[in-house]
Amino acid sequence: MTYRYDVAATTTRGARSAVGPEQQDQGTRAYVLAPTTVAATDGSFEDRVVVSWETTSTTALVFTVTRGGIVIGVVSPTTRSLIDQNIGSDVTSTYCVSTLTVPAGASQAVANRMRADIQAALARSGDATLTTSDQATRDRLAADVARIAERVQASLPVAGSVAGADPVTSAPTCDNGFRSLRAPQSVAATDDTDERVVRVTWQDVSGVETGYVVYRWTGSTAVAAGRVGPNRTQFVDAGGTA
Repeated sequence: MTYRYDVAATTTRGARSAVGPEQQDQGTRAYVLAPTTVAATDGSFEDRVVVSWETTSTTALVFTVTRGGIVIGVVSPTTRSLIDQNIGSDVTSTYCVSTLTVPAGASQAVANRMRADIQAALARSGDATLTTSDQATRDRLAADVARIAERVQASLPVAGSVAGADPVTSAPTCDNGFRSLRAPQSVAATDDTDERVVRVTWQDVSGVETGYVVYRWTGSTAVAAGRVGPNRTQFVDAGGTA
């Protein structure tokens, strides 16, 4: 609902100031405030993206987190972050966070039922913050919450929205983020120190690598000279020529 507000100065003798455009403005009340300061980490971690947010909502029941439009987490109203471990390295994705609440038009009985159903759904998940990589659990909880929200919205006495806002869920607030595998450092190849091989060494700075591949370039052509396992820092190439 949009209201117009007028403000006038008055005195105890009944005087009242004029009211014109400068003393008027329109305002609305939000069904629920969207999360603020949503931030997804940009390559800060090798094995995960951390999505964090703030909120000034006092009516939030849960926060819903999506990646590329797909729900990856539904978390309790006291939670301010979620860890996403189910994303490839160096893949930039858009993360969005929305607030779900009891709509103002719901009856007290509907509101109480919604709160109870949400709490039960969170309890069934076994992890209210859902910071694990268990996507199946996240999917089940997201589906439960979606059904609860749809049922409540269908029970509202007046369907529709105000200022484009869903009366159950806030508009999403988004940020892009990615994880990045740390590249080896200080790569060095021996120069004329051996007649049979070239030794390639490096500094291992990754904590999650499953191995290393070493490429040998000749002009603009590269071939995979070989592979070594994780935590290795040397490869001996006997395949080249002098």
